[in-house]
Amino acid sequence: MPVSTQNAAAELLANLSRQVPGVIYQYRLFPDGRSCFPFASEGIREIYEVTPDEVREDAAAVLARLHPEDLASVFEGIQRSARELTTWDREYRVVLPAAGERWLHGTARPERLPDGSTLWHGFIRDVTVQRAATEQLLRLQAAIDNSITGIATAGLDGRVQYVNRAAQEFWGLADPAQAIGRLANEFWDDPDAARDAFARVLATGHDERVLRARQRSGEVRLVQARTSLIPGVDGAPLGVIASFLDITEAEANASALRLREQVLTTSLNAVVIADREGRMLYCNPAFKRLWGHGEDDDLHGRHALTFAEPSATSHLLEELSARGEWEGDLVAMRRDGTPFDVRVSANVVRGEDGRPQYLMASISDITEARRLEERLHQSQKMQTVGRLAGGIAHDFNNLLTVMKGYLGLVRAQLAPDSPLDNDLSEVDRAAGSAAMLTQRLLTFSRRQAITPQVLDLNELVRQLQSMLQRVIGEDVRLEVELEGSVESVRFDPNQLEQVLMNLAVNARDAMPGGGVLRIRTAPHVVGDAPSPRFPDAGPGRYVELMVEDTGHGMSPEVRANIFEPFFTTKASGVGTGLGLAMVYGAVTQNGGRIAVETAPDAGAAFHILLPAAGEKPTSRGSPGSADEPGGTEAVMLVEDEPAIRALAARVLARKGYLVTSFGTGAEALAALDAGAAAPDLLVTDVIMPGMHGRALADAVCDRYPGTRVLFVSGYTEDVIGPHGVLDAGVDFLAKPYSVTTLARRVREALDRPTDAGSG
Repeated sequence: MPVSTQNAAAELLANLSRQVPGVIYQYRLFPDGRSCFPFASEGIREIYEVTPDEVREDAAAVLARLHPEDLASVFEGIQRSARELTTWDREYRVVLPAAGERWLHGTARPERLPDGSTLWHGFIRDVTVQRAATEQLLRLQAAIDNSITGIATAGLDGRVQYVNRAAQEFWGLADPAQAIGRLANEFWDDPDAARDAFARVLATGHDERVLRARQRSGEVRLVQARTSLIPGVDGAPLGVIASFLDITEAEANASALRLREQVLTTSLNAVVIADREGRMLYCNPAFKRLWGHGEDDDLHGRHALTFAEPSATSHLLEELSARGEWEGDLVAMRRDGTPFDVRVSANVVRGEDGRPQYLMASISDITEARRLEERLHQSQKMQTVGRLAGGIAHDFNNLLTVMKGYLGLVRAQLAPDSPLDNDLSEVDRAAGSAAMLTQRLLTFSRRQAITPQVLDLNELVRQLQSMLQRVIGEDVRLEVELEGSVESVRFDPNQLEQVLMNLAVNARDAMPGGGVLRIRTAPHVVGDAPSPRFPDAGPGRYVELMVEDTGHGMSPEVRANIFEPFFTTKASGVGTGLGLAMVYGAVTQNGGRIAVETAPDAGAAFHILLPAAGEKPTSRGSPGSADEPGGTEAVMLVEDEPAIRALAARVLARKGYLVTSFGTGAEALAALDAGAAAPDLLVTDVIMPGMHGRALADAVCDRYPGTRVLFVSGYTEDVIGPHGVLDAGVDFLAKPYSVTTLARRVREALDRPTDAGSG
């Protein structure tokens, strides 16, 4: 063949090969195992990501692209084709540097050359997309065949072309072929409705309705049918596809439930009907409202017990089935997760044959009633403990005041290195512990005198941080997260310190192996809707103080009793059971709320809600000095307990004051009326026979308006302020006190401006 003809043929072949989506090639296998591609079109660049020149002498670059799992199969096919001179045809995978894993399909016819080598002439194309489409089609076919929904297709002439297994079983067909070619109308009990549905889908592309289907047995069933057009590649419809679901039983149940709903829908109580397994078939509007659902929310099919705490309902169904009825209280869970208390009356509804058919329950919300009951119970306990505390506090604190006072006088006379000082220090410490027990009782019962101040809560936590760390020890990590936007609060600073210290000690004891104590503050706004955590908190701005630990947590039984006085889970002799009772009393006495979130092995979180003060914080100043200041002013001392009166008079006289002392208010007023000098300061006990301290102070200040007043008591209850809250500007000294504290508080009262310190 002339060279020009050969060149023209080669150019024609090259042009043709460029138009073909694949590679046209020759593959030669020599007897010694060498192989090459004497010819390969430009398509090899895409198919194998090599050039024709790279493989013209050696096929190694192509062979290296073969997928390791398909390598043996490809070579085995090549060897068989070479032996038998049969066509090689195979799908296999390659791994390309750029394109990654691809599927190829190759076919080639072999011929034997004179030198014993085999030359294949063939074509290879990329079938990755086609193979994926085929696999997707197979998956789709499997999904359709295994669907519980009946599916059928028909041509535009209305004749059935395909039915899946569910449709075949629904119509009782032995073989799908029994439906192919038949008019779809034949399968429906109302042909006119079926024809209307078919016409509508042809006109609009979609139709959905309930139809009556006649089964092969002659039984008529209700089905929910949905029909749509099948679009072709060019957009023209190929036919229609219909899916349908048997709703006969569901519709029958719904009809019965609609009848019941007419009777129950106006009930004030929540009513629910469930099947024997507890799956809800009906609930009235009151049920939805009670659990926070909208009128349109569909709860059908949900298990009724999922609306309550699992721990409270674990045996309810068993008991209901065994006894036929059940009545009791449960903790339910609203849609937003908040718990509430309900009273349930449930019974089994039996059919005519006496066998159980349904479960029915009537439910009422008893949250508010339970809350009022608990508040009444708590109030009664507080009154009882308050009476107990009040009964002992006055006399007990008087005795402790005498003990601590004279201990102070004796220790002041000892040499610094006296061995008796350590012994007396232990006695003083024991007296202080006894005083603390009484104080905790008074705090729980809200009979402890307090002086609320406008505080910067964040600043107080910062000041206590180092002290709290020492209390909890090195094994517990203290984390403090203070929200800068919180407002000031009104609280007695000493009580707030006690609250934090008690909660820190409790947290430490709950984490014997170490853990994390986290103290956080955050703003909290209560709107018109009640706060889930603090349901009795009115609308307004608050500050939330959270004290959380990672300790062993508490069981529901322990949680229900933690604020009870004298309740403790600690070993005998390790705790009084008054710590958390004091926390509760202090928080509520200062107008706050407290809630606890805890579970076994899940730690505990105490949430304290304090009303925002709406004022700037009061400067607390620096703590008073430890010395015992004195003066020369006239002090009128009124105390009905002779030992305390003698002690206080002795201490104040030693400090330089001109002291006149009396056992009753009447004696003091009689002395003033008889011409006694006007006092600069009246120091008076609050609880006294005949005339209490407040009345005495009013009488003295009426006579001498410039007189300052220092009230002294171990127990108050509305004598110097409502609910034990001191009026603004009132100086107060709590019993038992030390001689140092007495001297300092007298000096502070005298140094206060007259308009702020008068009675």
